[in-house]
Amino acid sequence: MSSWLTRNRKINEARTLKRPSLSSLLFEDVEDDIKKAANSGPAAVRKLADDYPDKQELKTALQGDHDNVADDDNVGISGEESLAVDGFIPTQNEIDLMKSVAFPLGGHQALKAMVTSKTSTAPGAISVAGNEVLDGHHRWSGVWGIVGPKGKISVQDMGFKGDTNKKLAAAQLAIAAYKPADLKQPSADDPIPYNILGKEKDTIKKMILDNVGKQTDKKAPGPLLNDEMLKACADDSEIAAWAGFKVGDSTDKVRDAIADTVANNLSTLPSNPNAPARADMPQFDHETLGDKKTVKSAIYAGLDAGKFNVNKPFDAKDKKEESLKKSDKLVMERWLRLAGLTKG
Repeated sequence: MSSWLTRNRKINEARTLKRPSLSSLLFEDVEDDIKKAANSGPAAVRKLADDYPDKQELKTALQGDHDNVADDDNVGISGEESLAVDGFIPTQNEIDLMKSVAFPLGGHQALKAMVTSKTSTAPGAISVAGNEVLDGHHRWSGVWGIVGPKGKISVQDMGFKGDTNKKLAAAQLAIAAYKPADLKQPSADDPIPYNILGKEKDTIKKMILDNVGKQTDKKAPGPLLNDEMLKACADDSEIAAWAGFKVGDSTDKVRDAIADTVANNLSTLPSNPNAPARADMPQFDHETLGDKKTVKSAIYAGLDAGKFNVNKPFDAKDKKEESLKKSDKLVMERWLRLAGLTKG
C-alpha cells in the first residue's frame, strides 16, 4: 500500500509541474550568462554587454517582460528629497577635485550662494540607492567640500537592492537594455589627475593651490580662486566667517583660508572599499548614448516602469508559475536565427 501511495503521489506531483516555456528554453544560455554577470558585479555586466556574440539576443533578454514576471523590475524611483550629504557614501573609488569645486570656487557669488544656502545650487537631483551615490558624485562631493558633511543635496532613490556590486550591476544592465544592441557599453576610464578621495587635508590643499587660475569647467564663472573673486570675498563678512579670515584681508590670505577650509572638508569624504574600477562604473549620461538629459531621463523612466530586466528572476523558469506574456513573434524570431534564416 505504501509503495502505491508513493507512486500515486509522484504522479500527481508530476501533473502539477509546468513544462518550461519554449521561449525560456530558447534563451536559456543568455539567461544563465545574465544571472552570472549580475551576481558578479558591474565589471562582469560590462564585459557581457561588450563581448556577447548575439547582442540583439542579449538586448531582447534584458527587456522587462522577458522573464514573464510582472512588476519585479519596477525599481520604484522616488521623488526628489533634500538630505544631508553625510548620509551617503560613494560607489566610485576616485573623485575629481576640479569637477567637485571648480564652479563654486570660480566666482564670489557662486561661492556665497552655496555658503549661505548650505545646499547644492545645481538644478536636479543626484541618484542614490539606499545610502550609496550612484550618479552625481561630483555634485555630492562639491556640497561636502564647500558646506561640509551636513550640507544638503537633492536626491532620488533608484530603489536598487543588495550590496554595492548588485546595485551597480543592475544599473549596468539597465544601460545595456536601453542602448542600441551593437553599441559598446559606455565607460569612463580617462585618468583623474587630482583624485581627492582618501587624501589628507594638506595633499588636497596643495591640489587646490596648484590649480589656482585654471578653468576646467566651462560653466564656472571664472578660473579657480581668481583675483577678482578673492577681492570680492575679502569684503564679504559671511565668506570671511565661513573661511576664517578677517574682512579686508589680502587676497593671498583669503585664497589660503578658502583653500584650507575646502581641503579640510574634502579630507573627511568617506570611501567605499567595494567601489569598482572607474571603467566599470555605470554611465547614464555618456556622450555615446546621445543627448545626456534625454537619455538619462529615458533610462530612469524605463527603470521606474519596469521596462528593463534588472532584477531576479532573469528568466521565467525561476518562478513556480509562468505567464504566457511571451509573444509568439519573439519565439519565432529566435528559431529563425538559430536556423540561419535571418540575421541580427
